Amino acid sequence: MNGSPAKLGTIQGTAGHSSALKLKQDKKRTMVSKMKDKDTRETPEPSVEEQLELRNNNQKLTDQCATKTGYYWDSATGTCKPEPKK
Repeated sequence: MNGSPAKLGTIQGTAGHSSALKLKQDKKRTMVSKMKDKDTRETPEPSVEEQLELRNNNQKLTDQCATKTGYYWDSATGTCKPEPKK
């Protein structure tokens, strides 16, 4: 927007300025509440029980990988990988 709102006549005096600020805050609140209401995740977050089960399964896989000779657990990818050749 070019020019100041006061010069353009959209805001007049301090009451007009306060009103404009209030409108801006209301707009922001509406936008934030809409964002909170909308679930943007592709899949819902697992429950606490599901998270514990996943963690336990992951620990079992890590332990199995540790027993294999020449393999290591890659935590970045969550897979058991062979040791690199030297």
